[in-house]
Amino acid sequence: MTINDDKNRPITAPRKRKLTDQRVPGINLRELITERNWTALAGLGLLAIGVLYVVDSWLGLDFELWSLLLIVLGGWLLLDGWRDYEAAGRTWESRARNRVFAGVMVAALGLFGLFELNTWSWLLIILAGWLAYDTWQRYETTGRVVTQTVRNRFIGAGIMAALGLLGALNWWSAWPLLLIALGLALLTGVIGERSR
Repeated sequence: MTINDDKNRPITAPRKRKLTDQRVPGINLRELITERNWTALAGLGLLAIGVLYVVDSWLGLDFELWSLLLIVLGGWLLLDGWRDYEAAGRTWESRARNRVFAGVMVAALGLFGLFELNTWSWLLIILAGWLAYDTWQRYETTGRVVTQTVRNRFIGAGIMAALGLLGALNWWSAWPLLLIALGLALLTGVIGERSR
């Protein structure tokens, strides 16, 4: 130790750090997700996309990258919604239900792209299923009374499912049959209210 002449204070030599004091922060994906550190998660996502593109271009592989990303994003939304469901005491609150539904839809789009299925057709079928399910729930809550709204919603779900099936099976040439069925339904008053 030496004495500083200006202020008469002892000057201490800087302490050497041990190698164990310098820690490189590790990447804990679970902590990033629970803390909702979107910046770090976005950085990891961009890093993964870049690595996949480099490997894809160097090795000439075909990863269907966007389909895989949709599947991962859909799975994450589904998992997050399920955790909200569990945290709420196994009750479907709107946030949990919306997350799970969005996760299923996004993952389904990724699967359709991965297997090169007709995405719009399957989307119509999924939306028709959701409309039929929602209409069934309303039908149950009203005491199983078939109202005009319930009937119209069921018919709309059927039309959407039929269009989706026509597209999925590549039977687009049969679409005039749907127009005929819709015209008959309107004419006979099955859909809408017939004016007397």
